Amino acid sequence: PAFFCGKWRKSWTFSRTFCREVVTHNGEVATIPLKKGTATVQLHVPPMTQFGVAAVNLIAKNRWTDEYLQQVPVCVRKDGKCVPQQHPPAANSIATEAEAGANQENAISGDKLPFPIAHPKDVTVVPLDESQGTLEMTGVVPGRGHYMFLVQYFNPDNTPVDVGVLLQNDHYYEESEAYLLEFYAVLPLAYCPSVSGCRALIRDKERPEVIQFWMEDKYIATLYHNNTQKGPVFIDSIIAVPFHSFNKNLMTPQPIDISNEFIQQCSGDNYQNDPENVTDFCRDKIFSLTTDFNAAALSCDCIARGSESFCCDEYGGQCKCKPNIIGRRCERCAPGYYNYPECIKCKCSVGQQCDEHTGQCFCPPHVEGTSCDKCVSYAFGYDPLIGCQKVSITIAIL
Repeated sequence: PAFFCGKWRKSWTFSRTFCREVVTHNGEVATIPLKKGTATVQLHVPPMTQFGVAAVNLIAKNRWTDEYLQQVPVCVRKDGKCVPQQHPPAANSIATEAEAGANQENAISGDKLPFPIAHPKDVTVVPLDESQGTLEMTGVVPGRGHYMFLVQYFNPDNTPVDVGVLLQNDHYYEESEAYLLEFYAVLPLAYCPSVSGCRALIRDKERPEVIQFWMEDKYIATLYHNNTQKGPVFIDSIIAVPFHSFNKNLMTPQPIDISNEFIQQCSGDNYQNDPENVTDFCRDKIFSLTTDFNAAALSCDCIARGSESFCCDEYGGQCKCKPNIIGRRCERCAPGYYNYPECIKCKCSVGQQCDEHTGQCFCPPHVEGTSCDKCVSYAFGYDPLIGCQKVSITIAIL
């Protein structure tokens, strides 16, 4: 028997789904020569280490790709259930369903598929597999010009696979002569377990960066089964999009709109957001909004002179302040205290405040002194609450 020793780096994760890691040798992905039969894998775990193993997969070297390590979304869940999402519509585009025409005989209703999808009764797909090696779809374009072709599909059983495509521009006329333009292309399909399906662009086979094709009126797109497929690819539709109407947002599902629910639940007291009393719903949504707006989490930036730690609350960012100090970053004295960061108690009468920098009490009218304890020279009748009365002098002119 052959033996091999490699390393596996266990990553710490808070993910609710399993993570993947690859065995390496000398800093590179390990390749192990194996013969047909049973292979035994032993994992040596350091003491006091806890983790769970779901499975160990052996992958042929010529089929290895880093995409095996990437997580792919299935759906967005709400209350434990998948919420359907829609891809955005493309301006001036025309969609052709895969089951149109002669393909109806091989079509499968969404509720008959062996995996869950959104709106199953409204979706019909056509499989592309060994039993049906080709799928021909005929469509039209709204006018002459360059078009990009989006294919909507489901691919829950295969790793990323390239599907061959023959794209034909039916009846191209020039000087009363009819021509049939043919484009040899490829359709790169990603692994797609999403309940809403995925979209892929048809690309030129020789120059994959070319994604637009000249069309006159009608077109025929023929998709060919890839012999490396483990299972069928399910084609939903093909969409002809004018080149100038395309944008990358067409390739991903639209976000789920929960703005009405957010306004109803979180708009009380003019969107008052008290971290101590906020509901779980509002806390989660505000956290998502702020991190998305800031494109990241923000640094705590707790001021060392006023805080007890460099760490802050995950929600709201409040630092843990020393006694008599306030502010998110613990940057000033609390009311009634002065001389940051010592923050000494003001020497004022009951109910009075002082300047947070100098400690000078805020005196009532016509009163002076650091502690507001005497009348000014032109006043009398000191009272700590109402102050002093100004002397009224009457000058008689004879």
